[in-house]
Amino acid sequence: MAPKETALAPDAPADPVATGWRPGLDGLRALAVLGVMAYHEPNLVMAGGFLGVDLFFVLSGFLITGLLLDEHRRSGTVSLRSFWNRRGRRLLPALAALLAVVLIVTTLIGDVAQRHDLPGGLLSAVFYVSNWNLVAHHQSYFDQFSSLSPLQHLWSLAIEEQFYLIWPLVVIACLSRSRKLLIGVTGIAAVTSIGLMAFFLGNGDPSRSYYGTDTRAFSLLIGALGALFAWHLRPSGRKTLFAGIVGLLALAGAFLFIHDSDRWMYRGGFVAFAFVALGVIILASGDTIVSKAMSHPILRKIGFLSYALYLWHWPIRVFATDVRMHLPNTTVGEIAGIAIRLALTFGMAWLSMELIERWFRRSQLGVARFGIGWLGVGAVLVGFALLAAPSAGSTIATSIGADQSASRERTLATPRDPSRPSLLIVGDSVALTLDNGVRHVIDPKVSIVGGSELGCALLLSPKAMTFDGSWTKDGTQCPDHNDYWSKLVEAQTPDVVIILMGAWDLYARDWGDGPVAPGDREFDQKYTEAIDATLKVLSARGAEVIVLTTPCFEPGPGERAGPQHDVKRAERIAQLQRDAVDTLNQSGPTVLSSVVDLQSITCDNGFTQTRDGVAWRPDGVHFSIDGSQVAARWLLDSLPDSARSRLGLPAQ
Repeated sequence: MAPKETALAPDAPADPVATGWRPGLDGLRALAVLGVMAYHEPNLVMAGGFLGVDLFFVLSGFLITGLLLDEHRRSGTVSLRSFWNRRGRRLLPALAALLAVVLIVTTLIGDVAQRHDLPGGLLSAVFYVSNWNLVAHHQSYFDQFSSLSPLQHLWSLAIEEQFYLIWPLVVIACLSRSRKLLIGVTGIAAVTSIGLMAFFLGNGDPSRSYYGTDTRAFSLLIGALGALFAWHLRPSGRKTLFAGIVGLLALAGAFLFIHDSDRWMYRGGFVAFAFVALGVIILASGDTIVSKAMSHPILRKIGFLSYALYLWHWPIRVFATDVRMHLPNTTVGEIAGIAIRLALTFGMAWLSMELIERWFRRSQLGVARFGIGWLGVGAVLVGFALLAAPSAGSTIATSIGADQSASRERTLATPRDPSRPSLLIVGDSVALTLDNGVRHVIDPKVSIVGGSELGCALLLSPKAMTFDGSWTKDGTQCPDHNDYWSKLVEAQTPDVVIILMGAWDLYARDWGDGPVAPGDREFDQKYTEAIDATLKVLSARGAEVIVLTTPCFEPGPGERAGPQHDVKRAERIAQLQRDAVDTLNQSGPTVLSSVVDLQSITCDNGFTQTRDGVAWRPDGVHFSIDGSQVAARWLLDSLPDSARSRLGLPAQ
């Protein structure tokens, strides 16, 4: 049988000494994939389960490098043809089946955004560049409002496959001179990758650091360093007992308590976890408590299915939601949802293994035929996806979750053209989509400055309830928005500022005395203080500030109604916004602010599905491309004459 060469694709070889097969590592694969599955399960709480991907990365780097070293030691070279052929047999058939099923299901029941993104998602999956596709389209791993892509999870497989393509070449080139050269190159590359993760982090959404091959390669390279120094170690004895217990507890603690919003993870946390994972991997390779625990038959069976489980769990999570399955919004309903998704995931993984993967591993197809067949499959899938994709006008207006750090730097560094009137648009992801429409319909002589960011809320708090009813320790993903907007106002001196905040301010908060929501005295007082402070920041250089009232929201496909869909909460926030504008206007003769009632046209006897014949908010939250232009025309027509005059627009 083919040797084990990837953390996600185990095979049990006949010669464990020659291939490096170690039963304890199967259990670690199981822990890794179960952690990721729990992290993605909406009815479970495992904040750090995303670290299962990092465990996979370290394990892949360790195993691949060790196997390459062994082959080079035995034969004096590495057969790239054989290596890549084994990878193709193991990985491509199961992925092709997944892509075909996702194409069919998305076409039948996917929402507009999912169908629009499908061709690009399939194409990037075929060429194993899904992570760079997400980076290029500024899709956030942490955005809780955008439509979920059923192929988003393939970003990590793309990083691994890129490693499989490049790393054997590096190993061969370095070993042709000396092993020390390989160690040096690996160490330098790992340190560079660690630095790039911190460099690209900035102050905004961390998805660029999270998705990039350059910023995540260090986990694979730390695993490679482990193989260079400890591939043939087989730890045993009592001395390993304490280390094993500490290592397993550290992994468990990380999975349970580390949060994906912990920014310290990008400044050394992921590195520390990678070294802990490497230590546990080495211990699992010998005769230790770790290897014994991880060699349990159940864990080994799950580990054997880990690649297929990873492939199937996320699309099932996206499409088999509690709402779509008509489960009650109760504890029993949540448990039923978990059970159904688990059954579907394990069932599809087993079918994938038995009907697809085993057959192709036994086939005699060569590299060339595999490659041609793979490209053919990709072409067919993308072709059908293009036929199923909706028109561009019905898709979301702009990529939600852009690289906010880079966007901030570019915006602050761009000088204002004093010969043109300037309009600054700030807010959250809903404002981002509206910004797109304004740029299309406004007089081109007006300079548009975008200051909107993913996940922004005016109201900060120690704890905030999210869309799924869970509590987070931060009320927003941009806690320094006033500081950033102050710098923008100072740098751009806009004539008019438009601010639109979405659903984040509709959630309950907790300042220590229990949950409070819009309409509760403490909440209203805190919100009033927050919006007062923001309006003062935005008007500091004399700009006229236009406050768009918070719109209504509707559950998207497969989404259960939550606090953000409560019209009464939105109405209360809108009233607080009006009161804040009145207060600002009374503070002095040089201050000018107005309210434009966006809520009235998005909540006309319930959620407004269309306007001017356009389905303008297909996901229930953000404006579509055509919808953003409809909203922008309405907005510009609704501006007070004072604001229109400042922008050089004719009076209404």
